[in-house]
Amino acid sequence: MQFTVNASDPDGTVPTLSAQSLPSGASFADNGNGTGTFTWTPSSGAEVGSPYTVSFTAGDGSLTDAKSSVITVTTSTNLPPAFQTIWWREVTAGNGVGFFITATDPEGSALLYSSPSLPEGARLIQYPGYSSIYFEWFPTAAQVGSHQIPIVATDAGSPPMSGSSIIPISVLGGNVAPKMDGVWDTTVVAGAFVNLRIGAWDTDGDIPTLTAQNLPPGATYTSDNYGTGFFTWQTNTSHIGLHSDITIIATDHGNPPLSSQRVFDITVLSP
Repeated sequence: MQFTVNASDPDGTVPTLSAQSLPSGASFADNGNGTGTFTWTPSSGAEVGSPYTVSFTAGDGSLTDAKSSVITVTTSTNLPPAFQTIWWREVTAGNGVGFFITATDPEGSALLYSSPSLPEGARLIQYPGYSSIYFEWFPTAAQVGSHQIPIVATDAGSPPMSGSSIIPISVLGGNVAPKMDGVWDTTVVAGAFVNLRIGAWDTDGDIPTLTAQNLPPGATYTSDNYGTGFFTWQTNTSHIGLHSDITIIATDHGNPPLSSQRVFDITVLSP
């Protein structure tokens, strides 16, 4: 058997790779480009010590990270599934990343995909009619960094056999404009009290600052400083007519700061 281990460093350094607890006869070679190759042909009787847990370590000279792979040796004629290469990807926090991942089974069995440790916000989607699995993730600013996400494919053999791989993804920091509650044009009769909740939230994790422009005479917009604001207005006959381009603005605290806005009209009718 042979597979490739991938590692990356957000600082741009090419990590040094090593392996620990190699089974007898196995080898691991650092390819010098952030990848390493594990090679092993189990000898007769190797199933006695199975399963084998092999640790792979990546270091940049000051910090290290380690992941483990479990290798099962069996005398069964049912062979484990094997994954096609899963390429390293980058995504900016607040955006999404999605792609298909494919494994094949030597016996042609249908496969069940799973992951023992999906990050928060990630999921595996099995679309009907597809033998591949779809990986989807919308990371947040709290998840910025390098991720090695394990994925497993299990066949329907007797006994079932599993193959594993790693989904390598780097989440980059990036500012995303705040999201806002929807608001629509409104028509009221003079004398009506208008009360609209217009709030905002930010996928980067901070609380947007809320402001208002072009408020009608006597109207107010008040923020609770936690991302929620209320537009209130006690109308009267002096307000009869169209009040256009009322604007609520949400601004985050990124560098540079980004804003979103909602613009709406209120028409006040004669009683």
